[in-house]
Amino acid sequence: MKKGSNISKISKDGNQDDEFIVKLDFYYCDVTYEGFLILNGREIFELLEALSGERELYTPNMPGDWCEEFSISLLKDAFTIHSSDKEDIAAMRSVFGDSVGNTELYDQIVEGEDEEDQDTHGELVAAIDCEVAQRFLEDEDSIDLSAASSINDVAAEALSKHEGELCLDGLTELSDTAAEALSKHEGYHSLNGLTELSDVAAEALSKYKGDLALNGLTELSNAAAEAFSKLEGYLHLDGLTELSDVAAEALSKHEGELCLNGLTKLSDVAAEALSKHKGDLYLDGLTELSDTAAEALAKHEGKIGFMNPAEWVASLREE
Repeated sequence: MKKGSNISKISKDGNQDDEFIVKLDFYYCDVTYEGFLILNGREIFELLEALSGERELYTPNMPGDWCEEFSISLLKDAFTIHSSDKEDIAAMRSVFGDSVGNTELYDQIVEGEDEEDQDTHGELVAAIDCEVAQRFLEDEDSIDLSAASSINDVAAEALSKHEGELCLDGLTELSDTAAEALSKHEGYHSLNGLTELSDVAAEALSKYKGDLALNGLTELSNAAAEAFSKLEGYLHLDGLTELSDVAAEALSKHEGELCLNGLTKLSDVAAEALSKHKGDLYLDGLTELSDTAAEALAKHEGKIGFMNPAEWVASLREE
């Protein structure tokens, strides 16, 4: 398997006795998970199946009594194949032993949630209306909003008063009025189920003072990109597979963590624009770069994929 290949490219018909070095790179809530695992074919398929779910995970290794949860969709690009060469695997084992790296996050993904964990997430609802919103505000543990596919404007206004995380990954659409209401919410926003967003809604959400995950978006207009450049918090847009030069220029003005892991290619103009971005940048989906683009991104002032930009560019060019 080619170094750095996306884990999803492994065929289910592959040899189950094969072994692969799987690299984990993931950052969430000031905690970094980084290391290697050695997995056989069956274990990799179990991982893929688990990553296709929609559930929430609790982050291990949190400091003190701090407990945070996040959508499993954020992990879909965190695992990559480093090598399937037996000599490489033997070398890894000689350094780290049979157990390579910290497997706690992997184990949690594959094992899933036990019944006790499921009970704490409350009742699943298909839609968020005023009654559901009020019940959530009174006791957030009694209601699980993550699977709801719709929310009305009045309910969105009510939820804007909630203090803490709002996981609304099940929403498939969001009205401009609801977006305006949710922009007033103070806390983490996860709206990964949205596949499209109007420019007006994007402008509304750009006023949000916090972190925003919109990994379900597959397209981003230039106007929406310009709006999101004003967001005060990290911005995750991993569902985008293409980015116009104008949109790249707009996003370069965003300050903070910017995730564009779904992009597989980047024009020279877009690379030059993103090189000016101030904050950590994630472009894990890129498989190739022109010399001009590589030279530009190597000058980026923040990290790229947890690495010094020049080192990141060099690692990509080696693949």
